Amino acid sequence: MENESIDVEYEPVGFSERLFAYNIDITILIILFILVSFMVESNSILYSICMSVVTLYYTLFESSKRQGTPGKIYHKLKVINENGTRISVLKAFLRVLLKYVSILLLFLGIFMIYFRKDRKSLHDIILKTQVVKQ
Repeated sequence: MENESIDVEYEPVGFSERLFAYNIDITILIILFILVSFMVESNSILYSICMSVVTLYYTLFESSKRQGTPGKIYHKLKVINENGTRISVLKAFLRVLLKYVSILLLFLGIFMIYFRKDRKSLHDIILKTQVVKQ
């Protein structure tokens, strides 16, 4: 549920800080995928499970009260709407889907973070979200 606007100044987070948070998250996910791979014989089923888990992981963590994945929380980062409020589950889900689009576009939507003063990626621009320091 999105709340009313909050008048607080947040510092946008650059590419390297987001990458460090991503490294923690991907480590957690890889460990989980290795464990799951011992239980699943089919690569196509494993791939489907992995994509579903990644989508749920980011959707549920980024729309939670903590507003971030374990990696973001460790680095004291959070995902917010442009008005400073917590993002909804739907918006978090759409962020994940748009991240997949950015990957298909040779990561251009993600590398935009480097070149934009507001440090927004393609999915942040489209969905009016921002990754900020807490």
